Amino acid sequence: MTPYELLLGNPPTDEDQIRAAAARLRGTDQRSVLAMLSGDRILAPIGQEQMRATQGTARGLAKARQALEERNARKSMFDQEWKMRQQLAEEDRVARSKEAAANRAFQYSQLAAQQENWKAQNETEAAWREAQAQALRDKYAEEERKLAAKDEKLINDETRRLSFKLVDEGITDLESSIDIADKEVSKYFDPNTGQRKVGDIPGYGGVDSTLPNALLGEDGKRLRNVLASVRNKILKARSGAAVTDPEMMRLAEELGTAMGQTEEEMIQAYVNVRKALDHVKGGVYAGFAPEVAEMYESRLGANARRVAPANASNPNVRQTRSGYTYEVSEE
Repeated sequence: MTPYELLLGNPPTDEDQIRAAAARLRGTDQRSVLAMLSGDRILAPIGQEQMRATQGTARGLAKARQALEERNARKSMFDQEWKMRQQLAEEDRVARSKEAAANRAFQYSQLAAQQENWKAQNETEAAWREAQAQALRDKYAEEERKLAAKDEKLINDETRRLSFKLVDEGITDLESSIDIADKEVSKYFDPNTGQRKVGDIPGYGGVDSTLPNALLGEDGKRLRNVLASVRNKILKARSGAAVTDPEMMRLAEELGTAMGQTEEEMIQAYVNVRKALDHVKGGVYAGFAPEVAEMYESRLGANARRVAPANASNPNVRQTRSGYTYEVSEE
């Protein structure tokens, strides 16, 4: 920018432009002074005019510099205020972030405490429920134990009553004799079916049946004696309700009559006596529950004669209004 442009145009607003214009004015001012001092009729007036113009431009530059400085001051103040506002905003953001983090941490701690409280309440409630359930289980178990003990006592009492009844009616004594007789007759025939095992049976048959005991051999005597014992036990128990059946008494008589009796007649009489005894015993059992009969027989031992238990799986047993009907099962 030349000094003439400065004189004709707007004052500069840039610091560098002002410095450049000031340097050019100083050069122009120096030349104006030289022209004025030259005393030349033409240059001296021109130098004076340039001096006045330079002084006016200098004053304009001074005003421009002042305006620039004022603008820079305002800009600096604005920048400082902006930075301060940004700093305050950042501090406020950080503070709000910290407050939010603290609030979140507090909320998390409250939630964790609430969850622990719920967990403790659930555990307490679960423990209470388990205690209640265990108390009920213990109560039911105790009731079942008492009922079982009561049932066991009742079965034991009924088992003893059944045993006494069998003894009172002579069945127990008669069974003992039959058990002894079974061992003897088993040498000659099957006591259950009557199937023969040997050809001749001592003490019975065409010749032996006519002989008195004194003339028989040891086997014949022993066989007649065990069968006579069975007959005598039946007769001895005839006063009992269980053995008053006329058929039972007739079989006893047949079993005890060896004179003129054939072997087949003796075998059939013995098998029929056993069946009749089983029927009589089943009649006594019918007055008791099946559990009582099972308990009684379990106490007799493994080799005892069994009466079939009354249950739905056994076709030979049926329940009646007065009790059960039984048939004997051989084990």
